[in-house]
Amino acid sequence: MNGMHLLIGIGNDLLADDGIGCFVAAGLSHPEWKSFNAGTISGDFIRKIREIKPDLLVLVDAADMGLAPGSIRIIPPERISDVGMGTPRFPLDAMYEVISVLCREILIIGIQPAVVDIGEDMTDVVKGAGVKLISMFTSSAYKQIEIYHP
Repeated sequence: MNGMHLLIGIGNDLLADDGIGCFVAAGLSHPEWKSFNAGTISGDFIRKIREIKPDLLVLVDAADMGLAPGSIRIIPPERISDVGMGTPRFPLDAMYEVISVLCREILIIGIQPAVVDIGEDMTDVVKGAGVKLISMFTSSAYKQIEIYHP
């Protein structure tokens, strides 16, 4: 392991707030972090993890947690299926087992969407949460994010 942190943004930016993971990945620029936009999770997802061999892997995606739009939570691996993260083709709960052996630590972060409709723009509240999350990564404040409890 090399001490590098990798953030992978997941989502579909054609579905309004579902693209928040991609937004965060595109906006993160910091010397301790690499970021990758996985979109709706292609084969590059695992290839990128193997290539970088991060000590810390962070996955960011929209997650329906039943909270106020823009709420940010760390999702424990056993709760991924409760909040419907990932895509039907590559659900994150199934992928977690595959990627867990490739990194020392994995952190899954969900942001509660407001609108997930085709052709809509990302809402201001969710975009604001994405901007806040980006600043949390650059200051290490991400370690203080509340854990999701249904």
